[in-house]
Amino acid sequence: MDTRALSEQEHGLRYLLKLKLLGLCSLERTIARQRSRILSLREGDANTSFFHQHACHWQRRNMITTIRHGDTTTTGHEEIASEVDNYYT
Repeated sequence: MDTRALSEQEHGLRYLLKLKLLGLCSLERTIARQRSRILSLREGDANTSFFHQHACHWQRRNMITTIRHGDTTTTGHEEIASEVDNYYT
């Protein structure tokens, strides 16, 4: 763009690349902020309340509460486990 005019396709590509770059920069800032929060635990800070909240958050987020297969909705740990076993067998 400094030495010549860009074509329409080049402008579109530049725009898409700029959007992706901004998204990646935002993600990088978020990851750095999260690492800085957890870094204090590695350095010996005995903030067990924060660590416990962080671990519980991921446990709640990763939990499967219901499974829908066809017309039936399954809830409960044992029922979900048997439904998954039945699906893969």
